[in-house]
Order: sequence, then structure tokens, then C-alpha cells
Amino acid sequence: MIGGNSLYAGALWELPTERMIQLQNWNRPFAVRGTFEYCDSFHNYACRNFDLMYRRAPYNRFMLIGEDECSGVQTAVLNPDTDLEYLSPCDTGVEREEIQVPKAFKKLVIPKH
Repeated sequence: MIGGNSLYAGALWELPTERMIQLQNWNRPFAVRGTFEYCDSFHNYACRNFDLMYRRAPYNRFMLIGEDECSGVQTAVLNPDTDLEYLSPCDTGVEREEIQVPKAFKKLVIPKH
């Protein structure tokens, strides 16, 4: 767990050395756009888009050039099945002890171990 207003540094992906050398010699900017999704310690879902750009010398590293909240369209269930109940991705084990199956069946309860 990571506390609120904290940072977590980790490798999200790696570029092979040969590819980085290629990009350093490229005469156009190299940018990456991505999305980061997570659940905080209060089980709240968060979704953020980000933009990174590789800056050449003297920096020789990626820098954050933009960040914003995900749109509702990005996080919505497209074409939801009306026979299913959709759970939040941040529900804890307690909320998931009872699993909803299609309405044609009775509620299935998973026993605690």
C-alpha cells in the first residue's frame, strides 16, 4: 500500500538500449501517452492519463508534459450485459464474497475459508 500524497517509483516498461540509441539520433521528438489506473487505500478508483516526452541532452530522460483525469467514456462499460451486475474494480474481498450470476439463477454465495 502507498499512503495518500505519496509517490511510487517503478519501472512501467523498458526500451531496449538499441532502441534508445536510435531514438536519441532521431531528429523528431519522442512522446508517449498512457493511462494509469489504481485503487487507493479507501477503495476509491482513480484513472489518470499522462504524456511523457523524451528530452535529449542535457537531460537524456523522459519528462512529464501533461496529465489529466480519464473521461467517463474511458472508464464506462460499453454495451453492458443486463443479465450481469458489474462490481467496482476497487471492491474489497468483503464486497466480493457474494457473486451475482445471471438473473435466471439464484444468488451464489462463496463460503469463507
